[in-house]
Amino acid sequence: MNRKAYASILASIFLAISFLTSCGSGSATAPTIAITATSGGGQNGVVSVAFANPLVATVTSNGTGMSGVTVTFTAPPQTGASGTFAGGANRATTNASGVAISAVFTANGIAGTYTVTASTAGTTSTASFSETNKAAAPAAIKATGGTPQSATVLKQFTNPLQAMVVDSNSNPVSGVLVTFTAPPQTGASGTFAGGANTATTNASGMATSAVFTANGTAGPYTVTATVGALAPANFSLTNTAGPMIAATGGTPQTVQVNQPFAMQLQATVTQGGVGVSGVTVTFTAPAQTGASGTFAGGVNTATTNASGVATSAVFTANGIAGTYAVTATAPGVSGTAELQSDEHSGAYVCVLSERDGSYQLWAEFLRRRRVGGDRREWQCPLRRTRL
Repeated sequence: MNRKAYASILASIFLAISFLTSCGSGSATAPTIAITATSGGGQNGVVSVAFANPLVATVTSNGTGMSGVTVTFTAPPQTGASGTFAGGANRATTNASGVAISAVFTANGIAGTYTVTASTAGTTSTASFSETNKAAAPAAIKATGGTPQSATVLKQFTNPLQAMVVDSNSNPVSGVLVTFTAPPQTGASGTFAGGANTATTNASGMATSAVFTANGTAGPYTVTATVGALAPANFSLTNTAGPMIAATGGTPQTVQVNQPFAMQLQATVTQGGVGVSGVTVTFTAPAQTGASGTFAGGVNTATTNASGVATSAVFTANGIAGTYAVTATAPGVSGTAELQSDEHSGAYVCVLSERDGSYQLWAEFLRRRRVGGDRREWQCPLRRTRL
């Protein structure tokens, strides 16, 4: 073989190798598969009722619909808000346009918002459908707060009354008007602030009353919460008697006009039979235009001790004879204590005495001060009247 032929063969071999190398250096590009939610998301349905529209997902390859592809629709666990597909069929096959349509989807009995996903082979991405199960019509109302409780008469209860409205599946129902009703005011009862006795349930199905205040009558009673013809929810409330004040010392008593009474006035404040300390008691005497008296130093208040007893300053009768009542009161305490007092201008006794050899009968004023041992010396006369 000559040299020229040999070179030609080598060139051919080189070209063949180059061609084969160029052919093998390229690789085919894999298609891009995607799944998207087309419709059926964002629906609101009533619990236990089918949603209006099915869930629809589209599968594409490099933007072109893929037919004959299986799509799996997956709802959350039934322990929470979720739903079920008719006949348990949660798979669908795409049509010529790459569209897969789910079976009828029905909300379960639990209210709430959740997400259903759609997936297919060939891609790790999923399509998402946000759905909401709403509660059904109100089926029951129940008291959930503010019962039982008690408050002192004319005072506010600590907690407002709360009632929850639920549907037949015990789901809370929002936007429901609840009416709270207290008994007539002729007995133990109470009133709502501003006279507002209605409230609307919130997203949790809860209706909260306005502040409730006990009336002035002690005793137990029931406030109801109602919605339409549903059986009412009951709240057990009790108005308890507040502190009471009573006259416990220095009454009744009598003294001569312009003289101090022998005993100081005492009033006792109790609650539930137990003395209440630290309460300021005000003693009030009648106007000085009639039978009355004054307290030493003009001090007419006293504070109850550990036993609930308030003791007045010394009380002195004024110059007008007669019977009257001094009152004792305290803020926030029910009742008024009355202490009976009496002032007299003098008590006279008949005294037989000897004068100028004859006996005469005299009326002499009896005073409290003894000046000697003889009976007549009890009777230091202020004036004499011959009988």
